[in-house]
Amino acid sequence: MINTNLNQRFNQNQNSTGQPVNQIVMIKEKALQIVRTRGPLLPVQITKELGTNVMMASALLSELVDKKTVKLSNTKIGGSPLYYVTGQEPKLQSLRDKLNDKQQRAFDMLKRDKILRDAEQEPVIRLALRDIKDFAHQLNVTLDSRTEIFWKWYLTSDQEVEPLIKQKLNFKEKKETKKDDVESNLREIEENLKRLEEQKRDLAMPIEQKVKEEISKPIKIKKESIPRVKKEKIIQEQLPSATNNTIDDSDPFMVKVGSYFRQNNIELSDIKQIRRDSDFEGIVKIPSAVGSINYFCRAKNKQKITESDLSMLYAQSQMKKMPILLVTTGEVTKKAQNLLNKEFKNITIKTI
Repeated sequence: MINTNLNQRFNQNQNSTGQPVNQIVMIKEKALQIVRTRGPLLPVQITKELGTNVMMASALLSELVDKKTVKLSNTKIGGSPLYYVTGQEPKLQSLRDKLNDKQQRAFDMLKRDKILRDAEQEPVIRLALRDIKDFAHQLNVTLDSRTEIFWKWYLTSDQEVEPLIKQKLNFKEKKETKKDDVESNLREIEENLKRLEEQKRDLAMPIEQKVKEEISKPIKIKKESIPRVKKEKIIQEQLPSATNNTIDDSDPFMVKVGSYFRQNNIELSDIKQIRRDSDFEGIVKIPSAVGSINYFCRAKNKQKITESDLSMLYAQSQMKKMPILLVTTGEVTKKAQNLLNKEFKNITIKTI
């Protein structure tokens, strides 16, 4: 009706050149240009720029809205909406001050979180979200035949919103099973079946057969590690020397050790001199409450007994399968004493 009246008005002054029709087109283009340049705008602002009356301006703007060339805001100022074009949406945020307190609160929450789940909001916020249509776009999300309402911030894209909705719904995307994963699962199943078969066989096996199998298994003997001994010590031990059961009276150190043994009723045999007046070895029988006990004896005439000396003696005790008696004129170093207390407990040291 308005457009008809508008056309009739221009038809009254129409001439053969058709200028009134062209004039309407020009006014429309001017109105569109004004909105594009300065929007969002109130109708009164556009009317003033066009230099025409409100009725004519409203008719032109209504036609532009119908053609979706111009958009109309839902929020109003003084009862009038604002006109704007695509690309001017961010400017609508200036309308926040025109919202009431609850609507402003919903506006701020949605702008901050980008997405709001309707079911999680309190009633006043849910109502406010439905009122601020310029800023809150409703989304109906269906999952497992259940539909939920979400509200999207109007400037947020669907691509941004999708992961946020999935996060709120604890939605896990189904991953395609790769061929390698299938093969791996099959191998695991086969291994489990093999283990079950073995367990089944074991349960069915007679007890006597199990005992026989256990007895037939080879026994693993753990070899006790022998501490390292200096090369020169080993070479020295390998040097051939004669053994006898008598003390060499010409060796002062051997005479001293022999005297100590006689005083303590210790028998010495298989004497082997390693180095004159400083080192010899043999087998001793030491009396005890349960009878004589055989020891492998090493006598050393030196100032200090080191961990190297103890390591060599320990190796000899392992080979001879006998406890060790070390007779010395020197002192035991701290490191050697620590080894003696912790590891070489089968070595007895006597200082003379």
